[in-house]
Amino acid sequence: MSMAMMRAKVDAESRQGEEKKQVEKKRNVIVLCMRFFQDHGYINSVQQIQNETNINLDRIDAADNVDLHSIITEYEDFYEMRFGRKPKLTRKVASGKDDGKDGDRKLSLPKLPPEGTCNPSPPLPPSDDGSRRRERSQRAKSQDPATRGRERPPPAPSSAPSELGDRSAGGADGKPQSVEAFDGGLVGQSVGSKGGKKDPVKGAAEEAGEDHYENQVMRALPNYGADKEFRELATVISRDILSKNPGIPWDSVIGLNHAKYLLKEAVVMPLRYPQFFTGLLAPWKGVLLFGPPGTGKTLLAKAVATECETTFFNISASTVVSKWRGDSEKLIRVLFDLARHHQPSTIFIDELDALMSSRGGDGGGGEHEGSRRMKTELLIQMDGMMRDTKDQVFLLAASNLPWDLDSAMLRRLEKRVLVNLPNAEAREAMISASLPDGFAEKLDYAKLASLTEEWSGSDIRLLCKEAAMHPLRRLMAEIEAAEVSAAQADGKTNRKRAAEKAQEKEKPLASVQNLKVGAVLESDVERALQTVHRAPAAHLDRYCEWQQQFGAA
Repeated sequence: MSMAMMRAKVDAESRQGEEKKQVEKKRNVIVLCMRFFQDHGYINSVQQIQNETNINLDRIDAADNVDLHSIITEYEDFYEMRFGRKPKLTRKVASGKDDGKDGDRKLSLPKLPPEGTCNPSPPLPPSDDGSRRRERSQRAKSQDPATRGRERPPPAPSSAPSELGDRSAGGADGKPQSVEAFDGGLVGQSVGSKGGKKDPVKGAAEEAGEDHYENQVMRALPNYGADKEFRELATVISRDILSKNPGIPWDSVIGLNHAKYLLKEAVVMPLRYPQFFTGLLAPWKGVLLFGPPGTGKTLLAKAVATECETTFFNISASTVVSKWRGDSEKLIRVLFDLARHHQPSTIFIDELDALMSSRGGDGGGGEHEGSRRMKTELLIQMDGMMRDTKDQVFLLAASNLPWDLDSAMLRRLEKRVLVNLPNAEAREAMISASLPDGFAEKLDYAKLASLTEEWSGSDIRLLCKEAAMHPLRRLMAEIEAAEVSAAQADGKTNRKRAAEKAQEKEKPLASVQNLKVGAVLESDVERALQTVHRAPAAHLDRYCEWQQQFGAA
């Protein structure tokens, strides 16, 4: 590898590391705020932040010796020591006026209640976890600043249940603590922490940022101003943002090497080496995966969602099609607005032919005008006058009927890749992966691959599942026969056996617990071949012809 390539790789890794640090810092700020709200009883606020940011305190929480109050206290002490005055952290805003300095602050926070108004309910004591955090912050404040960073107080032991009722909001001398000296008239619900011991392995993996979805920090919705309609539509689209890892790495997709490389070229490489993908070499904006059903088009989309670390929109027809006039076009516009807002992002539309069939088919008399407007809006958003060439928005589409798609849509999908039926080598690899040695005995994988010609990957999976069910069925038959023979030996009727089973439903027999499912035999696979048949796949030759005429792989 040349020095220039090594330097480019190091620069890309350094830039990605810096971006991860920024995301980590933003996540830490949100976690500290959520923990502060949780300790002071603002449950609804914590739940709303969890819904908007995809951060849950059950997965990641503040460290034992860190809380928001102690951080602000240390910052104030440092600022006063350096500049001789206290820092100004807040500012007063004139009611009903806006200084125009920050456009994002037009939607102000709720005002504090005026003086003299009583609270609707008496203040509840803070949670025990919050008390321990405040005690630790007080100890940290009293330490010498030179040794504060090195010495960490051990976590306080949990108090006995009898001490909770005697503990008040004040200190030991009856005076209120400095943390609770002024609550601003805001009263929250007192809650306990759901903490407990954390898995060190899982915690280390989360801190290392290995799982994109576990560490993903979702941005707030765009500011649509006073337009509540667009904000409601954005909330509808946000439900289709993938928040759980599909768990499909590239290696689990057998075959389809060209399609996998093309998707990496379109999504992964531009994010890793953006300096190369400029001008004429700008990354691909759209890829169409077409082919017979069950060949792995949706599986490739799951691999993109797993590996590419982008905001993934899983869009279906029910999301963008509305019965109300004009809402479908607005949903398409809001979809791309959110994709640009959360970029880098990937929009996946499965069964694209259901949304973007050819306009004007059958003479143009059978298509509704609302459908035409929606298609036009989608085409404009993909490649219109207002589109920015620097937007990192990638459209991935899948279809079983590519010849029914609109020609303008095909032009915007720059790459059109045929995902065909697996060859003999891929079929053999699929069968050996589903029925490996140890789980199955004495299977001729090459022979099975030859017997499953023109089978799709989904058909092969069903065949392997049916073959694996035969040992389980034999085991179930043995268990039922043993139960019947035991009941007949005791002379019990069917009604008595049913009553005993209802009483001992959660107490399985010790003999059943030690049983194991046997291995899959060659005879099991032969029986599965007799009962399982491949799904009908029409137009096999037409896919190849269409690929030769209109494909762009």
